[in-house]
Amino acid sequence: NLTLADTNEEAANLLALPSGDLLCCWFAGSREGASDVQIAVARLPHGADCWSAPTVVSEDATRSEQNPLLISAPSGEVWLLYTAQETRGVPREEWERRVRAGEAEGGYTMQWTAEIRRRISRDEGRTWGPVEALFGAPGSFCRQPIRILSNGDWLLPMYYSLPAAGHADDHSVVQISTDRGETWTEYPVPESRGRVHMSVVEVAPGRLVAFFRSRAADRIYTSRSEDIGRTWTAPVRTALPNNNASIQALRLQSGRIALIHNHHGAS
Repeated sequence: NLTLADTNEEAANLLALPSGDLLCCWFAGSREGASDVQIAVARLPHGADCWSAPTVVSEDATRSEQNPLLISAPSGEVWLLYTAQETRGVPREEWERRVRAGEAEGGYTMQWTAEIRRRISRDEGRTWGPVEALFGAPGSFCRQPIRILSNGDWLLPMYYSLPAAGHADDHSVVQISTDRGETWTEYPVPESRGRVHMSVVEVAPGRLVAFFRSRAADRIYTSRSEDIGRTWTAPVRTALPNNNASIQALRLQSGRIALIHNHHGAS
């Protein structure tokens, strides 16, 4: 059995809480797509200089649990979202041996089986409520946190990972809630095939810009909405390189946009 001390760790997400504490979550396990991959959370208390020991907060031993996100809701609740996908049931090396021998086919990770799950905490992440399936359509994936927009809508960028070679058919949508997460409506991003990890910034009331990771490992792409996320322009290529790695954008108090990305691309 693996412990968090000897696992690979990816996709960290950080949340500043009203109390001044910080929460950090990530996924950890032997390798992406394996059934031992779980979600961990650690806390940095306000004024402290040492993080708490991480605790595991996901509990499905049959699935690979990945891409966790944290949100501090206006109600005081903390939401944890993450993906949970079926697994091959064997280590990656064994699966790849079977593929080479003609005994099996397909990639190791089964992202097209994923759903987005949720847990809610009412004590700033110290304890968590039951696991719920928030978006159960096969291939549902998230990577960027919910944005609370100027009109009070909640917007969750997500994408669908489909069973195509190299994830080339992955495409983006947004889920919007007008009732603080009780119900959601999906809005597509046109011509977003191969554009994922949509990071949304509200640059003015009702005006949004989104930045995308590219499966082609070429450049970051952008799309815009003038109607609070209901319709989007087709993503267009920018001059910023992207090597099919995650990105994140944030609007600063000055109005400028800070964008974190690997400054490298294939073309």
